[in-house]
Amino acid sequence: MTGPSRQSKGARSLCYLCGEMGATSKDHLPPKLFLPSIPGSNPQRLTLKVHVDCNNRYSADEEYLRDLIAPEAGFFAMPSAGPIGNAADRALARPQGRARRSKMLSNSVSMEVRDSRSGEVRLARGVTPDATRVNNVGRKIARGIIFHDTRCFVSEERVFVHQFPGHAVEDLKKIGRKIGDPYWDALLQDNCLHTNYADDVAVRRLYTLEGIEPILLRANMAIMLMTQFFCISADFTPDDEQFATLANRGMVLANPRHMVRSDDR
Repeated sequence: MTGPSRQSKGARSLCYLCGEMGATSKDHLPPKLFLPSIPGSNPQRLTLKVHVDCNNRYSADEEYLRDLIAPEAGFFAMPSAGPIGNAADRALARPQGRARRSKMLSNSVSMEVRDSRSGEVRLARGVTPDATRVNNVGRKIARGIIFHDTRCFVSEERVFVHQFPGHAVEDLKKIGRKIGDPYWDALLQDNCLHTNYADDVAVRRLYTLEGIEPILLRANMAIMLMTQFFCISADFTPDDEQFATLANRGMVLANPRHMVRSDDR
C-alpha cells in the first residue's frame, strides 16, 4: 500500500489504466454511459489517454452498472434517467442484454419503495448488486480523477472502494463526523475540490499528506454517480513537481496523526 507509484513523465501518451506509454485512444470520465447529452444540459467530461484493450476491460462492468441503476434513477426522476433508461432498454433488448437481464433478476425480490419526495409507495424488484463489478467502475473513475489532478499513475490494488446507495450519504457523513473519521474530516474541508459533471454526477476530493520521506499522499474522494455513492481512498507517492502543483492549488492537507518526522525514525 505504501510502495512507489508510477510517475508520469510523458503524461500525454501515458495510459492512466496500466501506466505504460503508447496510449492512442481516448476515454471519457465519468463514462459517457452516465453523462448523456440532454437538450439544455452541458455535461462536463474529462478526456484521458488510454490503450483500447485497457479501456475495453471495463466496458461490461460499466454497462452492468448502467443497467442496474437506470430503473432506480427513473423511479426518483433524476435528470439523466430518461436517456440512460432508454439506452439500457435498447441494450437489454439484444440477445446478450436479455441474458444479462435474466442473470441480474435471478436473485431479485419484490419490495415496496417509498418516494421520499411524494410519499408514494410503489412495488419494485430489489436486486442484489455484484459489488465487485460495481466497485470496478468506481475504482476506474477514481484512478482517472487522480491521474487528471496529479499526473500520477495509481494501480488498481492501491485504490480502496466502498459503495453505498446514494440515499445513505447524509447518515454516513453524520456518523463520520461524530467518530472523527479522517476520511470525512478531509472531505468536509473548505478547500476540497468539488466538480459537478452533471446534475446527478459529482466528484469531491482532497489529498492528505501522510508522510514526507518519501512524500506519501492519500486521495480522499467521494463519487456520486446518480444513485450510487463511492467512498474512495488511495495512497501514492508523487514526485516533487507533482506534489508542488497540488499544494499550490490548495488541495493538500497535512494530517498530523500520520506525519512522521525524519528524526523520529
